[in-house]
Amino acid sequence: MSLKKWLNTHVEWRGTPIKRGQLFKHFLNDGLIPFIDSMGYSVGTAPNVFYGYIVAGLYENREKSTFDSKWNTSYFTNTWTEEDRLYYYDTIEFDRWTTFWNEWRDIDDFSEDSFRGQDRRMDIEELTRRQIDIMNSYQTDMLYEMIYDEYEVEAEDPSKKVDIYLIETAGWGGLRR
Repeated sequence: MSLKKWLNTHVEWRGTPIKRGQLFKHFLNDGLIPFIDSMGYSVGTAPNVFYGYIVAGLYENREKSTFDSKWNTSYFTNTWTEEDRLYYYDTIEFDRWTTFWNEWRDIDDFSEDSFRGQDRRMDIEELTRRQIDIMNSYQTDMLYEMIYDEYEVEAEDPSKKVDIYLIETAGWGGLRR
């Protein structure tokens, strides 16, 4: 089956038949991009390009595990620092992704109940991270402000060294073992 035919196939979503391609546009424009925006990150890739990445990746990798899947996309930016990456995974953690996916669980192509659905969810999560404009995202500003404040405190009094990640994990006492 060709990509065009696959996208024009009617699927049922929430009791209504809809073309798969239209459903993915709805998923992207009314689901994924607003979700990322609500987390304080900006998607840098144009929506129509991002849509193309998603549908091509889903089509090409229908039967593959996430370890074997190939997504022919480029990074919007590859200037992520290690701190950016860690902060991103701390901000958009597993529970937040789970809540997001629960809203879109009725789409068979990445439903928990469908074959390789969980693989496609993981693929889309990673694809999304690669399309973020990290330098123009609110969360990056917040992270750099916290890091700057940490260095400012250390410069004033070296005995008051602060580990920003330990502060954020205060729920478990913030102590390294």
